[in-house]
Amino acid sequence: MAGGTGSRMDFPDKGILMVQGKTLIQRNLDILSKYSDKIYISVSDRTKITEKMYRGKYEIISTPGQGYPSDLEFSMKYIGKYPVLTVASDLYFEDTRVIDEFINFAMSTGRGVVTLLADGLFCGMSIFFTDPEKINYEDYYNYDAKKRGIRNINTTLDFFALLNKINRKKED
Repeated sequence: MAGGTGSRMDFPDKGILMVQGKTLIQRNLDILSKYSDKIYISVSDRTKITEKMYRGKYEIISTPGQGYPSDLEFSMKYIGKYPVLTVASDLYFEDTRVIDEFINFAMSTGRGVVTLLADGLFCGMSIFFTDPEKINYEDYYNYDAKKRGIRNINTTLDFFALLNKINRKKED
């Protein structure tokens, strides 16, 4: 998912922010390639740089850009088969083992949708095992990764806090 408004940062194309020599979205694409050879990137009119960078390398879904829930629904209808792992392009994983743990947990639940929480907060990663339009409320389930180093880069402060943490680790 890379078509957001970026309203809290005043920069919609947050996935192209550089961290340790790679864009956030490229870091996530590298991780996701371990799980599937079919990767889609959902963009909007606000994220033309991301679209230009990845057109021809991945299948691009051009969403209406009406916000995350609407763009997610649009993308799910476009893909039309399940399961689907959705990941926001502005996530940073300090330890990617949490993704394996999340996927294994989600597969064991028997639920329609399992969403990853980072310290109790939604972070933009879910697994849909069935069409969201056919899911009842009780089919949703959350997995809280607690203090596992998942960073959702929503603001400039979030971004600089991440860079500062990485720099402090280098100094140690």
